[in-house]
Amino acid sequence: MDILQATGGNPSLIYMNYLFPLSIVKHIITMFFSVNSNTFRKFHPELVSFILNKQERNLSPKYRIYVYYNLSSLMRFHGAHVSGDIFKGKLRTFSEITYPPFGYVMTFNSEPPDERLFDITHFAKYEYGKFVVLNLRLPVMEINTPYPGDYRSKKEIKAQILKDTISRKTKKNKK
Repeated sequence: MDILQATGGNPSLIYMNYLFPLSIVKHIITMFFSVNSNTFRKFHPELVSFILNKQERNLSPKYRIYVYYNLSSLMRFHGAHVSGDIFKGKLRTFSEITYPPFGYVMTFNSEPPDERLFDITHFAKYEYGKFVVLNLRLPVMEINTPYPGDYRSKKEIKAQILKDTISRKTKKNKK
């Protein structure tokens, strides 16, 4: 009970992860080739080189790789696209693959669609075949819509629908 109270009802689990980091990040990037169009490789030749050369550890800083836990049964596969936040005046360019139990996001010269995502780009710095033990604090993100980068809970979605409905009715009554 103390743990639940100390964490405000949101405890996290941190597991020891036994990994080959470079291999993992290369596999994830390879998956992004499968959800993007055939022209993706033409626009990102440095990713092709990074994947095909198993010793290559120089991932361009314009790419960032993020991971999260997806405990939902929903899946999402989205190629590179741009989304914007008109309130913050920001555009984000990213691709997303979500298949339980993990979700992956790759950004292109951009911030991630959600700041809670766990950045694993540093996996590309490890030597090929290097085995490491890491403690990773991966966030649990909800997938309740088909929209990439949308991690709202069902409660948040219902509240937004209610707010939008009230706003529309208010505008209609003013006319």
